[in-house]
Amino acid sequence: MKRFLKILGIVFVIGILLMAVAVSGKIGWNRQQTNKNFFGDGEKKAILAQTTKENSFYAGVSQKIITPAESMYLGGFNFNRKATGVHDNLYARVLVLGDGYGTRIVIVSLDLLGFLRPDVLQIQREIEIRGIAFGQNVIITSTHTHGAPDMIGYYGNILKGESGRNFAYAKFVANQIIEAAEEAFDRPEPVDLYTSVADGGGLCGNKRFPEIIDNEIRTFFVAYKSGKIAATIVNFGCHPEVLDRRNTLITADWPGYMSDNLEQRLGGKAFFVNGALGGMVTPTYKGDYKLAEKFGGEIAYRVAESYQRRIKILPPYISTFSQEIEIPLQNQLFKYLIWFGFIPGGTFYDGKIVTEVNYLQIGNLQVITVPGEITPQVGIKIKSKLKEPKMVWSLANDEIGYILQKEDWSHQKYSYERTMSLGSETGPKVMAAVDSLKSVSNKLKFHPK
Repeated sequence: MKRFLKILGIVFVIGILLMAVAVSGKIGWNRQQTNKNFFGDGEKKAILAQTTKENSFYAGVSQKIITPAESMYLGGFNFNRKATGVHDNLYARVLVLGDGYGTRIVIVSLDLLGFLRPDVLQIQREIEIRGIAFGQNVIITSTHTHGAPDMIGYYGNILKGESGRNFAYAKFVANQIIEAAEEAFDRPEPVDLYTSVADGGGLCGNKRFPEIIDNEIRTFFVAYKSGKIAATIVNFGCHPEVLDRRNTLITADWPGYMSDNLEQRLGGKAFFVNGALGGMVTPTYKGDYKLAEKFGGEIAYRVAESYQRRIKILPPYISTFSQEIEIPLQNQLFKYLIWFGFIPGGTFYDGKIVTEVNYLQIGNLQVITVPGEITPQVGIKIKSKLKEPKMVWSLANDEIGYILQKEDWSHQKYSYERTMSLGSETGPKVMAAVDSLKSVSNKLKFHPK
């Protein structure tokens, strides 16, 4: 059986190569477009310090609709699944958060399956050019909804030589992010920050190892001095797939309903940032839009209830550390899709994907960001290295697929995850970067001299 599957895999790869050669004209065009600069060259502005009258955090919040205006390939589940309509809008939500010393970070949550680092780098550069924040201080996350256009390119129609990625839509999303960032930057107000933890037990299950799951719903609240909520960032590990592969309508799935419900309860804008969702953490609610609304509403209720147990984040000081990592690309299908232009290859060099891991210190809140879908084993291990309060954000500044522990790589239960991962070195490389960033951060002092 194993020999048969191996032969079948070889035949499949040869078939892809033959089709790629047959449609090389289309694919070459697509490769040029997917790696093209969205913004062009601009004059770089100084990153000016903005301080408030009081020693405080300050924040601005904005959002923009990123719903496509035409039918496109949807990301997730299977190839060649095109949108047949729009059920609910997709958004780019942006928080620009600063401290009293002039440090600013930009946090973006996108209702998309994933957002690749070549696009992230362009947006980071443009945000820096416009004087909003240093590029390395921009964190762009994806909710991982399977009801949004394919920004990666993996889910198109290979037989027709069509990438799932639409260049015009990619450019539109990038510009919407920039506009939202400028709006948020232009209206900063002094704020207080809080965090809380709620129990997410019973909402999601791990299909691979049911006994291993991170059920914590960790929330980051941004409140004006009046007490009114400006923004809420919910961090919880679970696939947004109450709607299954039969759905062909554009939708944010349950994170969209969660945001709507939470905004009604608390006010402000509600962001969702995924956590340890990989391998395979999925909702216990499965079916239609009513169930998606119920699921999102239940998370919103638990978050709102946890606000009563919030703790304040202090002191008002922000620091960031970023580390690039090079991960060997062992996944042959990914290589072919990059070589022939289905997937942007702007960060693929010498057989390696260059990506990043980030560490944020927001007051006493510690945040680690990782560039793909971590399993609960990886997420729990990263959390164990942090002090309370803490968060782990996945699908941040890239989507490199599943991130598994080295010791889990060969497990038979992860046969699917291996096909959607860069390779066996992904987990160890990410963990090494986390350890390196933590080592540097241990020397951090809250207040500059």
